Amino acid sequence: GCGTTTAAACGCGCGCGCGTTTAAACGCGCGSRRLHQADTATSSNPYIPRVRDLKVHLPPPSAPTAAKNLDHVGGVVGIAMNSVLFVHEHPKEGMTWLFDNCGGHGDTYGHYHYHAPPLCLLKSLGVPVPEKGSWWKTQGADAWPLQGPEIQVGWALDGAPIMSPFKSGARVEKASLDECHGAIDEVTGEYKYYLVPTAPYMPPCLRGAQLGNVTSFRQSKDGQPCSKSHAAPMQTSIVHGGKVLSGTGCPEHAMFKKVHSGQPFGQKFTARRLHDHGCGCGSKKYGTCPAGGACGCGCGCGTSACGCGCGTTAAACG
Repeated sequence: GCGTTTAAACGCGCGCGCGTTTAAACGCGCGSRRLHQADTATSSNPYIPRVRDLKVHLPPPSAPTAAKNLDHVGGVVGIAMNSVLFVHEHPKEGMTWLFDNCGGHGDTYGHYHYHAPPLCLLKSLGVPVPEKGSWWKTQGADAWPLQGPEIQVGWALDGAPIMSPFKSGARVEKASLDECHGAIDEVTGEYKYYLVPTAPYMPPCLRGAQLGNVTSFRQSKDGQPCSKSHAAPMQTSIVHGGKVLSGTGCPEHAMFKKVHSGQPFGQKFTARRLHDHGCGCGSKKYGTCPAGGACGCGCGCGTSACGCGCGTTAAACG
């Protein structure tokens, strides 16, 4: 994002995926997902969360097996108790470090989802949380209390529980977990996943014998915008071979309130490249630049609105 509020200041179109030419028409700053709750019913912004008939089919939990990546399930880790999806990272899209005060944001398919520990949900469950929603970019794990309750906050796609960022009463450390952020409960023998206070915050893989699936996820962009009246407890149905969790995907808390963008605390900034513009940039080769020269790294290939085009150097862009 350009960090400005008008497209003109960016020297480019809106950039927030609205398919419009002005930032005002998007209802957000250039390159952002900032929405105003009062405007969601009438705004055409594509990031508006919409009511879904979400159904998450879960197999019975099993002993942990080899780690399975999440590419074929769209990066979905599982579902929170309020029917909002937990997402590690959307495959081939990278990570947009842009979260609201509750640790979530929307996508262009009308899904609000969490990429970070859901502060609003955790607080409602009696879990102590950082004072500021920007904790992940300003303080990191040190923003979290050293002690807190180990409470289930959701279900993983392999049927195992997902817990708060506390284990055995203490702030969880990645060193005490496996590569999928999981561990065997020493008392019950149950395998559990944990949300963690350092990036990536969600389990990056799952270890169950089989993974379930989500229906009504990224299949339609239609639907009524979410409102508080649509928030409802998740329903559970026992079926042959597992269970089905159902919900609207609309949380009980406000969305897009105080949106924060940046990189996680302590991480070096890395640019997000979604498209192959057909040119090389530094050590990353994306083919041959149409103008025959080097591509301005910060500008995008062939754009004159950035102050430079393909065939110039990044330094010329400032």
